Amino acid sequence: MAGVPSVLVSNFSFDTILDALDGPDPEVVAAFRNLYAHVSLLLKLPGNVGMDRWERSGSTPVEPMPLVARTCRRSRDDVRRELHLPLDAKCLLITFGGFQMATDKVGIDAATALPDGWLGIVVSAQDLECTPPDRFRIVPPNSLFMPDVINASDVVLGKLGYGTCSEAVAHGVPMLYVVRPHFIEESGLLDRLMRPHGVCLELARADFDAGRWASSVLAVRDLARSQPPLPIALDGAERVAQRLVALAQDTLAPA
Repeated sequence: MAGVPSVLVSNFSFDTILDALDGPDPEVVAAFRNLYAHVSLLLKLPGNVGMDRWERSGSTPVEPMPLVARTCRRSRDDVRRELHLPLDAKCLLITFGGFQMATDKVGIDAATALPDGWLGIVVSAQDLECTPPDRFRIVPPNSLFMPDVINASDVVLGKLGYGTCSEAVAHGVPMLYVVRPHFIEESGLLDRLMRPHGVCLELARADFDAGRWASSVLAVRDLARSQPPLPIALDGAERVAQRLVALAQDTLAPA
């Protein structure tokens, strides 16, 4: 109504997410699509899903952007020193993007969770029972800058979300992931980001719940060595900012 342009910078739209769920509310999906119809410009991020309909409709300009990803601020060795980890140790990072692994107390046994000689970094606010405790470091959420921790790790175990995937790709760290049923964003991240530009393998939910991670950790580490990913530009944040500035200048220019 004010004539101010609106820009969507994303790898998905919420109508696509909701439409893929079991029994979505058609009115809610339609409401989202009506709102998105007023977007002035879509800056499409890598790993996108459901964005093809925007391009088919032709009603909203669509421009692909490079990867927007946070990158580390501190060196790998510096972060390891803070976590009291040997600089040459192999480390598995377990993180679920702010979500807890379970609502009850979780136990992790290094005998099945970690390959021989590996250490674990667990991002959790829970009271975890790790056996033996000296093979694990518990890191409370937000206590460290997550790209620093990813860069200090050798493999990431977690869920497929844009933040974790983009940061794993940006730092060249392979990833084990646990599928979230009916969450359509994962298909875009897998097909259009992780598989071409990263290294990833699925960890079956039964194996995750049982703490049987070690063999999959080694498998994705070996895959990273045998199949290096395709390069991807990492200047997405700068490109998006430049595009927004240009749009603002056009809007403010005298008629």
